[in-house]
Amino acid sequence: MFARVKKSGKYQYLQIVENRKIKGKVKQRVISTIGRMDQLQAKGRVETLIKSLSRFSERTMLILSGQSNDAGHVFEWADIKRDLKALQLVTIEESGKRFAIWSQCLGTCGKIFQAVKVAFPPTIREVT
Repeated sequence: MFARVKKSGKYQYLQIVENRKIKGKVKQRVISTIGRMDQLQAKGRVETLIKSLSRFSERTMLILSGQSNDAGHVFEWADIKRDLKALQLVTIEESGKRFAIWSQCLGTCGKIFQAVKVAFPPTIREVT
């Protein structure tokens, strides 16, 4: 997995991408589009996001390779991907206020966040 900037129309977007080898050819799949670069830069988030992504990727690879797993967990890549894909973020509006609500961390998901020392965001938070 890696972060890249992709141009689409007049905007550039920060994306998380994965490479896969399928029938001898490397294929790329966008895992997530984080947001428009101009908006992220205006909020001063680009550098922080990229540092976080690189730390997360580095620690994840160490854990998956079995080199740095202090908690003693053994993770299978297919389980990690399935459980992270199951996470959902829903935005609702009630009485003029907007709220972001995360689904429950299932399977290996919570253990992965703990192992890579990344705090899971609050389950419910007000958004502007």
